[in-house]
Amino acid sequence: MKQVFALLLLALFATACAGSNYYETEEGIPIQGGAEATPLSGPMAPNDEGIIEIMERFFHLQFIEVEFNQEEFIGQTFRYEGMFRTLFWEDGEAGGEYVHHVYRFTEPCCTPSEFVGWEVYLGEFEAPQYGDWVRVTGVLEHIEDGGFLFLQLQVTNLEILEERGLEYIRPAF
Repeated sequence: MKQVFALLLLALFATACAGSNYYETEEGIPIQGGAEATPLSGPMAPNDEGIIEIMERFFHLQFIEVEFNQEEFIGQTFRYEGMFRTLFWEDGEAGGEYVHHVYRFTEPCCTPSEFVGWEVYLGEFEAPQYGDWVRVTGVLEHIEDGGFLFLQLQVTNLEILEERGLEYIRPAF
């Protein structure tokens, strides 16, 4: 009975998140270009400056690509636009810290949260206002917290933009 339930759940998941026009490589990487494509091809190919641009049209898909193939992308430079926010992350006895994100909202299908984006480490840059539309460029790194690895963008450039892109994006599936 548990096996039947698991198969039904898998079928439901597959149909709920179907509709992508992307292909999978032998490793199961969802990208355009067919079997000869690599994780750093198609929309994930760096531009002439060596920067991987997260594009509005592929926003959700590109973040999923990185999430499932983190080792391919650690140390790569990314650029994307989104809303800025600062949150206070409580850490029990240690107190807490402020964490910053550049993100966009998404429908909660096939993703654990209702936003897509990375934590950003600002370094020397001053934090924009909550909700400002920004373009962020930085190097993707792993950070360790509580025995877990998380993705964080080490910011090398931060611009506050007047013109906003899409705040709400559709899931890639």
